[in-house]
Parts: sequence; C-alpha cells; structure tokens
Amino acid sequence: MSSTIPSNSPSIAASLFAPNSKTGTYSSATKTVSDPVSEFLAYQKKTPQEKIVDSILKKYGLTKEDLAHLSPEDLKKIQDEIKSTIEKEMKAQLAEKGILVDLSA
Repeated sequence: MSSTIPSNSPSIAASLFAPNSKTGTYSSATKTVSDPVSEFLAYQKKTPQEKIVDSILKKYGLTKEDLAHLSPEDLKKIQDEIKSTIEKEMKAQLAEKGILVDLSA
C-alpha cells in the first residue's frame, strides 16, 4: 500500500521553509532564518553611525539590549570606542573631500 501526495498540496519543504511575509524570515522546525535580501536592505538603510555601533557591539558579542546590563566602566569603554571610531570616520570622509574640521570641540 503506497500513499501519494496530491499534486495540489504544498511540498513538505515548502511548508517548513515558507517565508513569513510580515517579518521577512523563513521558519523551519528548528530555527528561524532571515531572508538575505531583507537583511541586506535593512543594513543599507542604516546610517554610517548605526553601522559603526553595530560593528563594535558585534566585536564584543553584545546587543543593544545587553548594554543595559553592563557595568558603568564597561559601558563607558564601549561608548568611548564608538565615539572615537565615529570621529575617525568623519575626519577620514572630510579629508577625502579636502575639508579640514576640528572635531575636538
């Protein structure tokens, strides 16, 4: 006795890995995987400063939510690194354009 899947029913793979139109993610029985195109577009919408913050948090294995649980010293260290990196990026971009600006004020 063999059973067949009706041709009008979705495949198992299609139902397990169907994209969620609201979140842009794919759900499976074990985990949710983000749609690469949605991730790319979301990343491109970020400001350069947001990208710097994200990269520094990733460097330390942290999320924005984790910052609330850090000690004041660790939080200041990360904030100082973010500030310093943003200032360096701004100076580099302005230097490329031939503009000299004192950001120490």
